[in-house]
Amino acid sequence: MQVTNVELDLAQTHKVLRAYAKVTFDDVFVVHGIRLIEKEGILIACMPNRKRWLDCTECRVAVAILDDYCGRCGNRQPPIIARMEQLRYELGCAAGDDHVRPFLDVCHPITRSFREAIESAVVTAYWSARDGPTQTAVAGHDARGTPAIAGQIRPPSCEEAGPAGA
Repeated sequence: MQVTNVELDLAQTHKVLRAYAKVTFDDVFVVHGIRLIEKEGILIACMPNRKRWLDCTECRVAVAILDDYCGRCGNRQPPIIARMEQLRYELGCAAGDDHVRPFLDVCHPITRSFREAIESAVVTAYWSARDGPTQTAVAGHDARGTPAIAGQIRPPSCEEAGPAGA
């Protein structure tokens, strides 16, 4: 499966979020909501996810697991630790299982190589969109037409690349 198109919506004023991406695979399948974030100087592509929900302890309406109050009755929910233990119980997980998270991935790559291919395409498109007039960039090359390196925070300059033929 190859990345055939990456479209970005740049985030201009956010501290961590750099862009939202829509990635097309083989011109037949598209994934919306991929977030490109900067963390500790590295660009990372985060797959789309959604909140997990539990029932309110008072009125039994679904409440996001991270919310402190019910949106319907206003009842204060138990502490997050207790809610996570309840979620582990409902999912049939062992107590203290660290794989239970407040967010659930909608989709994600299985192999490291495919994750790196997606990340490389999104990072490349990000640099192309920042450098060029359009916010739709072709995957696989940066604004200068050179292949991208996944996770790089900025494109390499001529000084960093070293002398020609070296």
